[in-house]
Amino acid sequence: SRTILRSALNSHLDGNSPFGPKGTTIVKKAAGKNSIAIRWSAQKVETSGYQIQCSTDSRFRKSNRTATLRNNAKTYYKISKCNTGSVYYVRVRTYKNVKVSGKVVKIYSAWSKVVAIKAK
Repeated sequence: SRTILRSALNSHLDGNSPFGPKGTTIVKKAAGKNSIAIRWSAQKVETSGYQIQCSTDSRFRKSNRTATLRNNAKTYYKISKCNTGSVYYVRVRTYKNVKVSGKVVKIYSAWSKVVAIKAK
C-alpha cells in the first residue's frame, strides 16, 4: 500500500498524473507599462494554491520566473519589471498539499496552455 502511494505521489509531482488536482486555464491577459498580468479560472476544490511561471523562452528552458500563491481564492497575478517590447510566455498550474509520512508534499496539476503577452 505504501509502495503504491509513493509511486502515485511521484507521478503527481511532475504534473503528469491523471490523479492530481484539477488544472486551470488562463482566461484573461493584459500588458501594462513594464508589466504583464493574467487572470485564470478558480479551482477551489482540492486545491491549496497556484504556481505561475513566466519566461521569455516559449519552451521555458531558461529565464524562468516562478511564483507560488498559497491562496486558492486569488485568481489574478501581475508580473512587474518586464522589458518593454519583449514577449513573455506565461502558464499556470494548481497544487494541493498532502501529508505523506508526516511530511507535506505538493502535488501539481498539469500546466495550463501557454499564453504570450507583449509588454508595453
